[in-house]
Amino acid sequence: MQMTEDSRKGRGLRRVWLHGNDGVSEELNARVHGIAGRNAGAAGERPEQIPRDDLAALEAWEDDAALEAEGEAAAAGGGSLRGGFKETSTLFANRVAAAAAAAYRRWFPDHAANTRGAAVIAAIVAHERDASSPFDAPGHGDCLRVLSLGSGTKFMPREVAAAAAAGGARRWESVVHDSHAEVLARRAFLRMCYREILDIARETSTYKVAGAAAPWRLLEPVGHAGGFQMRPGITLHLYVSTAPCGSCSMPALAGGAFNPDASFAMRDVDDVTWNELWSGAAARHEAGVFAPSKPATTVKGAAGRGEQAPAPGVVFARLRDAEKVPGVTLSCSDKISRWQALGIQGAMLSHLVPRPLAFSTVVVGRKFNPDRLRLGTCCALRGFASSAAALRVHPPAHCAALGTTVKLEGSVRAGERIERRERADAGDGDESLSWARGDARVSRHDGRTGGPVGGGGPVPACSRAALRGMFRRAVAALA
Repeated sequence: MQMTEDSRKGRGLRRVWLHGNDGVSEELNARVHGIAGRNAGAAGERPEQIPRDDLAALEAWEDDAALEAEGEAAAAGGGSLRGGFKETSTLFANRVAAAAAAAYRRWFPDHAANTRGAAVIAAIVAHERDASSPFDAPGHGDCLRVLSLGSGTKFMPREVAAAAAAGGARRWESVVHDSHAEVLARRAFLRMCYREILDIARETSTYKVAGAAAPWRLLEPVGHAGGFQMRPGITLHLYVSTAPCGSCSMPALAGGAFNPDASFAMRDVDDVTWNELWSGAAARHEAGVFAPSKPATTVKGAAGRGEQAPAPGVVFARLRDAEKVPGVTLSCSDKISRWQALGIQGAMLSHLVPRPLAFSTVVVGRKFNPDRLRLGTCCALRGFASSAAALRVHPPAHCAALGTTVKLEGSVRAGERIERRERADAGDGDESLSWARGDARVSRHDGRTGGPVGGGGPVPACSRAALRGMFRRAVAALA
């Protein structure tokens, strides 16, 4: 077979799938993907443009959905989770999960109705306490708002990622390398933040209509040229329908155990009353969390023949082999750890929102284990706090590990139930979904290729290229 590259811009082979063909050598596989990547890079598609939603209508729906979610959370009730972890914090965890479920059914209706097995959904939820309320308890003026959603279980294989890298920086940034639900929810959250900054910048340069109600926002400006910050009284919470891949999903003996001398060794450190949930998390974790016996980076991928994976869908890797290597993607557990230390907003948005944003809680549905969840998120960074002062950076933020009895499994039609647990845990198809508060519709892309579904179309809205474009517009609007 003879192959030539088409030098004409936007022409030639752009997308190919050769995996699973035993007759195709690795050298030929890499060469074909490299040609496809360079051709796709020359095509220069524009970022996806998602229409804006009517914020007044959205807030009206949020008010109605909040009542429904409160009922669902109450119906889920108390009791205990599998594994014997008694949960006095169930009410708040169930409220977060129920709010995510309402938004999931609203924005991903086809996915909710047709997904077989276990749906893998992530949401970033804002909790706002009413400063005028005399009670610091749920139901007394506080509210929950879903800021972003993500659904996906796929990531780019190494050959496809290498092809994107061969297409140059523009091509590399136009694809979504990791389409796991948590990553998509976080990227959609960034899109919402950029849009809020753009709206605030435009309002300060134009006259507002007298009497017009201000829309709800997460961010507020800080003085003159001080950037933006999260409004007081608001905290962020991550909901994941199943435990994040990596350390959070490791078997109980893979990373250590609780200190048997701790006074609370027989109970969950985050099994606390409502008021305790909002204070003292760092002290509770520092006093009782265990240190991992096998501290190591985990990346997404399948174990080789004869190798044993530390957790489903991930393998161990040295950090130098995991960062900035095409086709090597950190596990979601490690990514959450990084967000808790450096900020959810990432390097680019931190120019406009300098103070790190972090999750106050991580709420998990399936496969919840508080030991593993803390080890895989905030407490994996024990020891970094002392270095943070020397490096003049903020210490990592601890987040409460909470389980929920609210389920988001998709409906299953007769004859379509997946009997094998391994297949159900693998998630659904290659199509990956994301939604940010203010979007009038969801964004869809192919989680295996990182590009548009079907191979042609605009660059996905959650790609680095699309977010970089929003950053540039925000900076220009503030200038």
